[in-house]
Amino acid sequence: MNTRTALVSLALLPAILLGSACQSSSGNQKAESTAMSMDGLREAVHKLKGRVTAAATSLATVVEKGAVDPKGPFDQYKKDVASVLEGLSTAESNLKSIKSQGQAYFAEWEKQAATITDPDLKEAAAERRTRLAKAIEDVSGQMDEARAEIAPFVTQIQDVQTYLSNDLTPAGIESVEGKSKDITKGAKSIGDELDDVVETLEKHAPEFKTAKPPPPPPAK
Repeated sequence: MNTRTALVSLALLPAILLGSACQSSSGNQKAESTAMSMDGLREAVHKLKGRVTAAATSLATVVEKGAVDPKGPFDQYKKDVASVLEGLSTAESNLKSIKSQGQAYFAEWEKQAATITDPDLKEAAAERRTRLAKAIEDVSGQMDEARAEIAPFVTQIQDVQTYLSNDLTPAGIESVEGKSKDITKGAKSIGDELDDVVETLEKHAPEFKTAKPPPPPPAK
């Protein structure tokens, strides 16, 4: 190698290293973003479980107070129904972010992995991408199972709200007592499904996270 070629190579070396570092950083950042969305979904699902339970509880209170003073409990029930819808929307938004960020992450990773020449590393990269893609599929599938129960539940609590909005008499409230019991059972079943979603997220989210040092011990 002549002196001119060596100088050119040395001049290009920082740019090559910088480009490689940027690629690595970009991929890690996409993985962290996916993990953050998983954490966001876990929090949203946990809150959604509480909101579903609250809607069932407030409706049961409406039935309980039907012959005395149902107006206050019914106002609370309407708030709880709206809260369920809001919580479901937040959870769906987080799930959408997980999917879109995951797709971007895997696409970038596959593109960069194509430049790897070591066959062992190339195979390991493919296996890791497959494993992480399966993790997102597991989360999405678990949410699908929960959604299958949530969708009719939401329709039912909205129908009851509409019905009682037009007939909050003791007789009208008595006629939804059976629906209230069904909604309470549905809330319990949905809660179990949402617990499964949280468990799946807690299992897979760490796979996307870069390890961080533990916090310092508390001062004595």
